[in-house]
Amino acid sequence: MDSATLLPTGETDYAGWAIERTPGREISRVSVHVDGRHALSVVPDRERPDVLAAFPNAANSPVGWRFRLQAPPGAMVRPHLESSSGLTGYAYAQAPAPATMTYSGWSRRALRG
Repeated sequence: MDSATLLPTGETDYAGWAIERTPGREISRVSVHVDGRHALSVVPDRERPDVLAAFPNAANSPVGWRFRLQAPPGAMVRPHLESSSGLTGYAYAQAPAPATMTYSGWSRRALRG
């Protein structure tokens, strides 16, 4: 998994990549589970020339995937990578909490209103 970006809508945009090392096979689906329950599936269909540059002799080209999901803060998000070869792989991320900011400070002068 490359990234998990919390969006203003409350959803999180997740992205990642995979390489199937078995010649002639492919990563055919990414099934996403949240806290053990199936949430959605996506087909990895993005080209990843940056990853290909790091694995120039790979049997297959790397594929990228991306999905958006709204999950409770702290929920375990688990993309399950499924290959046509029968092999599987997993990635894990914890759903982020919305950002908060607390400011405290002092001043030598009283605020005038």
